[in-house]
Amino acid sequence: MPFKDPLALLKFRCTSCGNCCKGTAVYITPMDVHRIADGTGKEPREFIRFFYDTFLPISKRDTFAARFGKRMAVMGLKWKSGRCMFLGKNNMCIIYDHRPVTCRQHPFNVTLSDTGAVERLSLSRIVPCLYEMDGKVNKRHLSNLLHWNDKQTVAYEKIVKAWNKTNLKVQTRNAFLRFIGVLSSSDRSRCVNTSHKKPGRGSLASSPVLTNGSGDFG
Repeated sequence: MPFKDPLALLKFRCTSCGNCCKGTAVYITPMDVHRIADGTGKEPREFIRFFYDTFLPISKRDTFAARFGKRMAVMGLKWKSGRCMFLGKNNMCIIYDHRPVTCRQHPFNVTLSDTGAVERLSLSRIVPCLYEMDGKVNKRHLSNLLHWNDKQTVAYEKIVKAWNKTNLKVQTRNAFLRFIGVLSSSDRSRCVNTSHKKPGRGSLASSPVLTNGSGDFG
């Protein structure tokens, strides 16, 4: 239901239902990849999945869509049994301290004022969110997350744009991972497939299938 108070959702509290981690494609950036790899000790290809346009609708305007020959795909976290591989049996994120920035900001879409302050909030409608309204969200923390998200998103968009201009013959998944700096150039092994007033992106990409894990507000 809509809220009359544009900041009413500052009382949001996550109930750890895990819905946002099930059947959703979590887009990630190279910075997310490095943080997860450093924090878990896992090799990037152990948790990276490429979601192709045959699996989910990818707009030609999607700035996270990388070209692989004549096909497009977005880089995200792998699934296990239809859910994020990092979602534990208790519906809690098992890489909470190292999770993607978009997971930290979920489920909020944020509008900032001209001074950069949080002015309005709304909830993502990617999946049903079984939240409660007895929590307390810090506006400064939320604003900082938004800026962090936007900063790494813009950087990654530039990398993807440059990649999409490369020779079609070299557009493999391994080559892409080396291009974005998350795979050593000496590693030639096969890659495993598997939102005046400015609105914040609210997520790492504008795709309707974006998502999350147990966020900073759980």
